[in-house]
Amino acid sequence: MRRVQTTLAALVTAALLAVPATAVAQDASPFTPLPAAPTEQTTTPVVTTSSSTTDNSGFDTGTAILLAAIGVLLIGAIGYAIWRDARRRAPVVAGEALYEDPSSAPHQKKTKQRAKAKRAKQARKHNRRR
Repeated sequence: MRRVQTTLAALVTAALLAVPATAVAQDASPFTPLPAAPTEQTTTPVVTTSSSTTDNSGFDTGTAILLAAIGVLLIGAIGYAIWRDARRRAPVVAGEALYEDPSSAPHQKKTKQRAKAKRAKQARKHNRRR
């Protein structure tokens, strides 16, 4: 960890030293007049005619479709690998696990709790009568 920090610090320092010092090149006073603009030279463009009709700029349709298909497959494979790894390494919480014991299902737990509460209420009523 220490070695990575020193290497990173050395790289940042080298990058800062490589940046040209533009502030040093300024005059002492910021209110001095600007230098005169350079004069523009007008040139006439030379027009050449070409007799070739081949156009080799860009991909043809087949290559573009092939590259798009490869990209989709690559992204799909990466997504599948991440999903599979996450499923394999994710911790299984007892409440989220598949119910091996049917009596531990949430709806049966709720039924048991209601029955227990009903028995407690009846017991309280029974004790009031005495």
